[in-house]
Amino acid sequence: APEPTYEDDPTLPSGTIKQVDYAASGAKARFDYRVYDSNGNMTIDKTFIKSAQGALEGATFLISLTPNLEFEKRYKEKYGVELDIGADSAYDAVMLLAQAIKATGSTDSDKIADYLGSLKEYDGVSGHLTFDGKRGVTKPFVTKEVEKGVPVTIN
Repeated sequence: APEPTYEDDPTLPSGTIKQVDYAASGAKARFDYRVYDSNGNMTIDKTFIKSAQGALEGATFLISLTPNLEFEKRYKEKYGVELDIGADSAYDAVMLLAQAIKATGSTDSDKIADYLGSLKEYDGVSGHLTFDGKRGVTKPFVTKEVEKGVPVTIN
């Protein structure tokens, strides 16, 4: 059986450690952990998958953070790093704000909110956005599966 794993926990008194993994030779386990982005949407990203050290291999999950490949490529070329999760959605938010300012000729928040609330659809680098008429925005989810430590789209 593997050795138990321990780590320092800053929420416990100084010098106290807690066991975070248990020895269990041949045990079957189910990984049931949720990760949320800054908007409160459940997600899984490459960093989280890597930190799972293989425990997520074969796992499937739904995600709406789906940047187009051209945007990912341009981002990496310009900044020399992988696209952060949600960066495509942030980019679209800024582009929508700029579109609203241009269309209304104003930076008045009420005018901008009314303009954005009147939109029906928007195709951005994060995908196809649908506005619900109540100032809510949705977009389709895709199903991904972890293959060799990488999330791969399967639908």
